[in-house]
Amino acid sequence: MSKRVYCFDYATGRYTGRDEALPDPEGGQPMVPGNATLVAPPQPSSDGEVAVWRSRTASWELVPDYVEEDVLNDSPLSEEQLATAARRHRNGLLRGCDWTQVPDSPLGESERQEWQMYRQALREVPEQEGFPTEINWPASPASN
Repeated sequence: MSKRVYCFDYATGRYTGRDEALPDPEGGQPMVPGNATLVAPPQPSSDGEVAVWRSRTASWELVPDYVEEDVLNDSPLSEEQLATAARRHRNGLLRGCDWTQVPDSPLGESERQEWQMYRQALREVPEQEGFPTEINWPASPASN
């Protein structure tokens, strides 16, 4: 049985979406990526808030979303700012699945290769046509 996890950006703690944890092959607790938690984030009470994971307290906090405020005030982000944000998100996704490539990973060879392909696709995101305004994020093998 898979377990839902809630992902966040490593650098900012900002909530980035949901995924599924990999089941422990030995039947123990699900394997939660480093950039995720089993704790569901609170729902923002307004469009001007975003959930941020605080590792120190192992809890979510609702904070003002300055990016949203900039967009609402007709101050769109530059392509450079969008590219930086996309790369940060991509790097967080990569760090979150680093464990899949270590020699003592519980994954079988075919699963490890799926993760290698996913990681390569993440590395190629900046090369996509339309980057950084249009990004086709690869699907995590954990969500398959």
